[in-house]
Amino acid sequence: DVDLKTPHDLASQVEAAMEAQRTGKVTRKKINTKNILFIVSGAFGGLEDIINKRLNKQAIGFDKSQVRHEDRQSVLKMVKTEDLIEYGFESEFVGRLPVTVVLNDLDEEGLYKILKNKYSTVVLGKKLDFRAYGIDLEFTDEALRMLASKAYKERTGARGLLSVFEKTLIKFEKTLPSTDIKKLTVDREVVEHPEEVLKRILLSDNIRKFQKEFLIKHGIVMEFEDEALQIIQEKARAAGMSIKQYCDDLFHDYPYGIKLMNLERFTITKAAVEDPQGYIDEYIRNYYSQKK
Repeated sequence: DVDLKTPHDLASQVEAAMEAQRTGKVTRKKINTKNILFIVSGAFGGLEDIINKRLNKQAIGFDKSQVRHEDRQSVLKMVKTEDLIEYGFESEFVGRLPVTVVLNDLDEEGLYKILKNKYSTVVLGKKLDFRAYGIDLEFTDEALRMLASKAYKERTGARGLLSVFEKTLIKFEKTLPSTDIKKLTVDREVVEHPEEVLKRILLSDNIRKFQKEFLIKHGIVMEFEDEALQIIQEKARAAGMSIKQYCDDLFHDYPYGIKLMNLERFTITKAAVEDPQGYIDEYIRNYYSQKK
């Protein structure tokens, strides 16, 4: 039988003292570990170097070269108690683990199959995280394969999947809830360039907000050329403003000029962003000169 609380733990001592004051005695709770199997597992990165170091010391002649080039899996199978102690375990702890087993590493295909499983806690957990903010998260098959490949390079088994998912999606999870975006599809581009994709998504979201508000207030559909959007993004960042705020300031006089021409749609070009007032004035002059 083993005590549930260690007598050397300060919290346990305080709790025992309070119980003694309240009841006049201290009840020692124990648990019988006879039918309990304790399993200690881990990735143990770097343990193979310690084993190789020991084996190389023992090897002589041609055998030394052979040991040095053994693959990681084969080297780990030669682990001894002294290797685990050098790795950092207490000798008293290792002594209570009589059986040591080395599991085969998961390859990229194995990690991919974990992600493709419909009960995958990694994928489902991340989908639930986004759904809490009203965002539907989807993954393409290609993205899952790329994430599995990245996780494999972590050399921490299935634990690497969670790490890779967090690194790839953490900025999306923190930023998108404050937008109107309700769906995110994770594809190759998101996995390879998450920050660039996020900037593009935020730009698109802000522009949509501006277009929607402009249409409601003035009945005019505003369209933007890609080159114009890029300049707006750069100028808004330099001014410390959101893209919508910057567009509101930049084009606040445009409704009057556009209505003078009785237009229902208007396209913002690079020239309009660089000189908004000059561009709309020139546009109006050209419009009426063509009318004549």
